[in-house]
Amino acid sequence: MREVEIGLGDGPARDLWRQLMATYTPNFPGRGTIVEEAWLAGRAEGRAEDILHILGTRGIEISDAVRGRVMDCTDLDVLGTWFGRSLSVTGAEELFAEE
Repeated sequence: MREVEIGLGDGPARDLWRQLMATYTPNFPGRGTIVEEAWLAGRAEGRAEDILHILGTRGIEISDAVRGRVMDCTDLDVLGTWFGRSLSVTGAEELFAEE
């Protein structure tokens, strides 16, 4: 968008552009839309798969209950916590330990 501003040169068009951009808030992928919901669900699913992959790569046994709980989680903050823990836990159930 900086290129547009430069291309407008000095004058009223550039001033208007700056005013518009000062209040512009991009909503990609679309705040509150089905697109955003799908995008967030995809991020959550990918993070859950990453957690399970790390545990598997580390040779940690993953029960069906743990796999289900991780894959069913849609909270990106919780998944982020579990992701961090997946790097150091000695058992998969430790992902869910209270801090």
